[in-house]
Amino acid sequence: MIPEESRSHSIAQILEWVERYWSQAAHHTVEQREGLLGPLLLQIGECLLQTSVEEEVAAAAEPDLACPCGGQRHYESRPHGRQIQTRVGMLRLPPRARYWCANCQSYSYPGDELLGLVPDQRMSRWVEEQCGFLAAQVPYAASSAILEHLVGITVCPSQVWRAVQHLGQREEAEQQGAYQALQAHPDPEPATTERQYVGADGVMYCSRDQTPEGTYQWHELKTAAVYDAQPILVDEYHRAAEIVRHQGDLTLPLIDQAQTMTYVASAQSWEDLGHQTQVELQRRGPQRDRVAVGDGAESVQAFFDTYVRAAGVHLTRILDIRHAEQHLWEVAVLLPEPEQPWWRDTAFALLERGEASALSTFLLQTASASPEGADLRLRATRAAAYVTRHAAHIDYLGFIDRHLQIGSGVAESTCKRFGTDRMKGTGM
Repeated sequence: MIPEESRSHSIAQILEWVERYWSQAAHHTVEQREGLLGPLLLQIGECLLQTSVEEEVAAAAEPDLACPCGGQRHYESRPHGRQIQTRVGMLRLPPRARYWCANCQSYSYPGDELLGLVPDQRMSRWVEEQCGFLAAQVPYAASSAILEHLVGITVCPSQVWRAVQHLGQREEAEQQGAYQALQAHPDPEPATTERQYVGADGVMYCSRDQTPEGTYQWHELKTAAVYDAQPILVDEYHRAAEIVRHQGDLTLPLIDQAQTMTYVASAQSWEDLGHQTQVELQRRGPQRDRVAVGDGAESVQAFFDTYVRAAGVHLTRILDIRHAEQHLWEVAVLLPEPEQPWWRDTAFALLERGEASALSTFLLQTASASPEGADLRLRATRAAAYVTRHAAHIDYLGFIDRHLQIGSGVAESTCKRFGTDRMKGTGM
């Protein structure tokens, strides 16, 4: 309970500020009055917050308190105060009672615990989340400037960086807890849709980590997108529409479009990404049909098999058609120029129809017909092995008939958002 004297003092102070605003705002434009009101609102908020907590923190301390470890916490002193940056300004806590537990060999501040503050916390949860949100979009220095310009609070770039680290640690702990809960109680929530997609990819980025020689190290950011989808009529320029048109059907197909997207990313391991993805899949509930779309990288395919495949759920794995086409283009450009159009049309037609065996044979024939082109033989042979390995994942006509996506654009955009834009941005 806040003492009546403190409440009266705060109210009097606020009334004085309001009266000053009335006198200053007279005969001013709306823009000028708004400019005067912004700092006033922060002043009032800071005053109310300060008054509401300082009496509780400064209250007389008990001589002994029970410790969560089972021991006793003994009162020692009031060594120093504390400052917390909040959305309404700096909260200055008076010297707090400090306790020592000999059993667990640690200090504690019950006043901080009462306010929900953790050790080393320098800003409120709201400010910390705003720092994290901004830092995901722009560099730390820009995040600091935006906060001061829009909110009116000062958070230096190094504090923004520290807030991001705290958020990451907290999110990682929550994800670990959710994954452990999933393992202990695998009962899913009710499904909201019949079909669920997972797209995965990886992107390399240069970190601030340095080798002993002083060179910066490159790491892979693993990303995934989990989303539900609903089929819609696509336009004539959609790749699925082109494939259908090449078969003589002029009807525009219905293809799933992403809905309710969740992004998952990890700079650690595919296993870590897999655990996060499983938690999100479980949160969305079980679907009878699950679709995994990605490129042909072994790490991505292993990720789908290990973390997306589930008992009782039909998994359809689709090889992104643009990645498959890229392997054919790498062969086509090495052929004599007059042969390229015919060869390209033939190979792409086989790919679009999902005729993996015929396409693999065609590629091997191309390799054997080029005795002097070592590079061409290598690329054609490699492309044939690639097609054979993914024979079950290139049934594009069948996928289109089921209204499934045949491209991993969502996964690519996830890499761009969290890899290119965030991890490779200047000052980020």
